[in-house]
Amino acid sequence: MIYAFAFIAAAVLTAAAVPLVMRFAYRFKVIDDPAIEGERRMHQHRIPLLGGIAVWFSVSFVTTFFLLVNPDALLHYIKVPYLFGAFLGTTILMIGGFIDDRFKLGTFWKLALPFIAALLAVLTGVGVNFITNPFGGVWRIDKVMLPLISVGGFSYALSLGSVAFTVLWLMATMLTTKVLDGLDGLVSGVVGIGALVIVILSLRPPVLQPDTALMAAIISGAFFGFLPFNWSPAKIFLGEGGSLFAGYCLGILAVIAGGKIATAGIILAVPILDATWVVLRRVFFEHRSPVSPDRLHLHFILLKYGLSVRLVVLLFYMLTMLSGILALSLSSLQKLYAATAIAILFIISVALPLLVRRREQNDYDR
Repeated sequence: MIYAFAFIAAAVLTAAAVPLVMRFAYRFKVIDDPAIEGERRMHQHRIPLLGGIAVWFSVSFVTTFFLLVNPDALLHYIKVPYLFGAFLGTTILMIGGFIDDRFKLGTFWKLALPFIAALLAVLTGVGVNFITNPFGGVWRIDKVMLPLISVGGFSYALSLGSVAFTVLWLMATMLTTKVLDGLDGLVSGVVGIGALVIVILSLRPPVLQPDTALMAAIISGAFFGFLPFNWSPAKIFLGEGGSLFAGYCLGILAVIAGGKIATAGIILAVPILDATWVVLRRVFFEHRSPVSPDRLHLHFILLKYGLSVRLVVLLFYMLTMLSGILALSLSSLQKLYAATAIAILFIISVALPLLVRRREQNDYDR
């Protein structure tokens, strides 16, 4: 079966590339050293970064292989310009991630690089033109057009609504996986599972997008191929570029798969809500950069309650699988209800400990 072949090929290629990337990272001193900012580190030894390069190389190589050997399997809903734009965008993420891991970029570049990557995908045609109304019908967001080029019989225009929505969506998924990348094996497993859900979704009626399923199988296999090296205790980390690449892949897959933003949103419901809370807290309550590090993410909070790293990661895997089952089983209206319920439960789970802590602090002050 072509999907199994793509999955296995991507997994094997990633596994083969990881040792080479590790040597490269050691050679150029792209290392996560617990002696620096040690209070935030879960590991005791120096760990190489740049693992995302192995995953990116695997996805790029296997995708190119299918383009050359069996293009009909990969090109229908997916277009060559989409792949070209995504390749340029992910290349920028890899280069920027290398520089950030080695020299530590400032907040501006930490946000500018994923924005450029998202914009490149949009400029080559990846975009959401409508949003399904859960109560029936659709909301068109592609009505306002901005003409950019008109030469002879050739014209090129962008939909302002589509561009804005798609860029924001891709930025959100990238920031989500960046925030999530705090424990060994967490992001690689969650994204691998999420991509598998999109494989199943893309092969079911009424979607029926075999090419999207193939692309999702490649991405899933590449991340699962990385997982044995990233599982606790990790031998290598994804790095900044790799964690952004993970969200970029899932975000674009959701757009291409018939604009299944709600589906991907439910699959990543807990990480998205956690990332949203983290960003809001940093910006509005602590008045600092939204990409500055700390240990107040959900996975770190669970560790404080006594769970082991592996147990927390497995819990996130289980939540991702359950969310995937919900996404595959529910109608649009039911997905809205499910997303609302998850959001309410998350707010309660975050707010209650904060209220209890504040009350205890007030009692102590008295």
